[in-house]
Amino acid sequence: MLIYALCLLAGVYRKITAYRLAMAFFVVVLGYGGVVKHLLNYPDGLSLYYSITAYVIAIGINVYGLVLNVIAASGRFRE
Repeated sequence: MLIYALCLLAGVYRKITAYRLAMAFFVVVLGYGGVVKHLLNYPDGLSLYYSITAYVIAIGINVYGLVLNVIAASGRFRE
């Protein structure tokens, strides 16, 4: 997440092309690591989670972040 935070600095300093490229990269990384990997844990890997609620919340948080990264990568944000 530190690397992700450093990439956000490109947006802060108005380096929009670098920011959008970084967010596109993180769409792939976070999409796989944050959403797909959780989904692949169902049903055999549910013992990795405290509860089914924690499982659903983990997916929800990552989908929310993924949507924000897609918005950033596509340039649909206010400058």
